[in-house]
Amino acid sequence: MKNKNLVKLYNLPKEIKFCKKCTISNQRPRINFDSNGICSACNYTIYKKNNINWKIREKELLTLLNKYRKKDGSHDVIVPCSGGKDSSYVAHQ
Repeated sequence: MKNKNLVKLYNLPKEIKFCKKCTISNQRPRINFDSNGICSACNYTIYKKNNINWKIREKELLTLLNKYRKKDGSHDVIVPCSGGKDSSYVAHQ
C-alpha cells in the first residue's frame, strides 16, 4: 500500500526500464525510450553529432558576438551563472 502511494505521489513508473546505451532509468522526468530501448537523451546526442555542423554554428556565434564586442579592450559580456561548480567551470572556459 505504501509503495502504491509513492508511485502515485511522485508519478513513478510501475515498471522500471533502463536505457541500453547509458543505463538511465525511466524514473527520470521527461525521459522516453524508443523501440530499441534507447533513451531520448542518447538519441538527441546522436542527432546532434550527425546532423549539426558545429563549425558552421561556431562561425555563426562568433559573427553574432563580434557585432557587440567593444573595441577598447574593456569587458563586453556578462555571463550569468548559479555559482555552482559546473556553471562556474563553463563560464571560466
